[in-house]
Amino acid sequence: MEYMEVDIELDTEILGAVNKAQEEILAPEALEFASLLHRKFNQKRVDLLNHRKLRQAEIDSGTMPDFLPETESIRQGDWKTAPIPDDLLDRRV
Repeated sequence: MEYMEVDIELDTEILGAVNKAQEEILAPEALEFASLLHRKFNQKRVDLLNHRKLRQAEIDSGTMPDFLPETESIRQGDWKTAPIPDDLLDRRV
């Protein structure tokens, strides 16, 4: 197997032992991509996790989820889904 030299400046550190199979997966390009994703989306990820904790605290204190007011016309509407196709009604393996 041939290896090519890649000049990438990584700001990622791998903690712990890395075996040969992991070295192939954790190629510099893959690490650079993972690092890029982290830099781009980490703050949003942290914000979402914090919001999740706050929402869970609301639910724990008794505030239950409810429907959005702007979807009331859909809930109150006179609509039906199409019937279930026959091949889904009889699903044997």
